[in-house]
Order: sequence, then C-alpha cells, then structure tokens
Amino acid sequence: MRAFSSAVKTILASGQISVFRLVEILSKGGTLRDTTAPYAITIPSLGTFSPNTGLLIVEGPRQSSAVDRETYKITYIDPEMEKRTLFEAGFTGTQVNTYVGFFNPFSYVLGGANPGQPLTNAEDIIIAYSGVADTQGYSISPEDGTVIAVIECSSPMASLGMLRQITTSKDFMKGRDPTDTAFDQVSINAAKTTFLWGKS
Repeated sequence: MRAFSSAVKTILASGQISVFRLVEILSKGGTLRDTTAPYAITIPSLGTFSPNTGLLIVEGPRQSSAVDRETYKITYIDPEMEKRTLFEAGFTGTQVNTYVGFFNPFSYVLGGANPGQPLTNAEDIIIAYSGVADTQGYSISPEDGTVIAVIECSSPMASLGMLRQITTSKDFMKGRDPTDTAFDQVSINAAKTTFLWGKS
C-alpha cells in the first residue's frame, strides 16, 4: 500500500485537490526535469523542474489486473522539434520518472508551503511512474495541427510479454560492459545450447 505524508492525507481528505506533474528523463543527451506548474519547482532530493517546456500531458497511472502491454505516455508540444536531437541520441531504454505534487489549498501553512504554493518536501511528492522509454516520435495534433512529441514508456509488466532473443556470451557481455567478466569461464569446454525463455 502506498504511504502518504500527513500533509498529503490532509489535502486528500479535504477534497480540495490541485496538483502539478513532474517529469524526470535521465537520457544520454542530458537530464531533463520539467513541470506542468507555471513556475520552477525545486524538490531538494530531486532537483529543479523547469516550467514552460511544452510539457502538455502526463498520463495518470493505470491499474491493471492482467499482464498487458499498455504504455504510459508523456506528450510535449514541440513545434521546433527540439526533442529530435534527444531522440536521435538513442532514447529507447532511457530512465523516466514522473511524480505528482500538490498545491496547498488552505488559508494556512501546510507542509512548509504557504497558501496556494506547492508542497516541495520529498515526503509530499508521490512517484506516479518509474520505468524506461519504449518508443518516441512526432505527430500532428488533429485538433489544431500542433507538432507534438510523444514518449511512450513501457508498462511495469511489459517485459513479461516481450519476445526478445538475448545472446549470452563472453563477447556479448563485453560489448555491454567491458569490465564484466561474469561469462569468461562459462564457454570453456561448453557445447552450444539453445534455451527457450518466456512466451513460446
């Protein structure tokens, strides 16, 4: 069960809920920290999240009772295609984290936040998603013709439904990590063996 701070519990119980989203993308091209809030928000344990970056939609977390391949989408308005460089640097597999934060809806200070201000203590920020980018690309919004960049992240259970051939050998492991010596002795005096793993 998810644990909430006392300040968040107070907000949820009141029914006066106003939230902001935080998106953290830890890519090869650099770390992006964006927010849907109208101004920069600094979370001491996470860093500063920038506003006005075109962050349009951060999908809410889904609950699923079955192992599925549903994706989690993050959408940016990007008419200048600024995310293209990021995508071309090798974006698939990039760590993506999203968070939900709360504004103080009361007329008194709550969790160190003045009325109308965001709660920025780490315990008041909820992790909505933590996973990896699966696919990314551009499309045109059918409503107004705006260029949008869409990042699709794997569902937490996606890897269980994925079919992928993995060649595990000394050379393969060296290509992933030159310091990995885990398979150096495995192939000595060994015959070629084929294993089936996962779905058939």
